[in-house]
Amino acid sequence: LDWGQDILRLRRVCRERQIGELNALLFTSADPGALGFPALRPISTTTASHGWLAISETSYAMAGGDAFRWLRAQPFTRVGKSIRLYYLP
Repeated sequence: LDWGQDILRLRRVCRERQIGELNALLFTSADPGALGFPALRPISTTTASHGWLAISETSYAMAGGDAFRWLRAQPFTRVGKSIRLYYLP
């Protein structure tokens, strides 16, 4: 299940990797800005994004269909059990 339990792990990874801007689609009720996250930008499920991307498993699964077709073959790092972290130059 994905209820935002890995949001603090993601914050730690962002700090460790010195990520200054993050494209994100996260399933959480937490306020990432209040938690000290870098600047967040929304991700489109149909249009490719570049840079650092964080997508929660629930958000990924709920998008369904052809969503994230542009992202499917890309490698990612798992943050905890519920967040995918990508880097697309």
